[in-house]
Amino acid sequence: MFYRENSFSGRFLFGASFFRQSDSTKKHLKSDFKSVRDRIRGRPFVSKNRIFKIRISKSEKQMTI
Repeated sequence: MFYRENSFSGRFLFGASFFRQSDSTKKHLKSDFKSVRDRIRGRPFVSKNRIFKIRISKSEKQMTI
């Protein structure tokens, strides 16, 4: 997959996806996958709070809001 072996949060979320199979949890895990993937790539953590989006470039900011 797209996770590094030394990423504890990545391994935890990847393991949790096998145990929780409900649709609502799958959507929640997909959002967690994206945040972990962005953190591995060195991007700032993106949440629904606009405070975290200040550090993102304007082009990405227009797409994420």
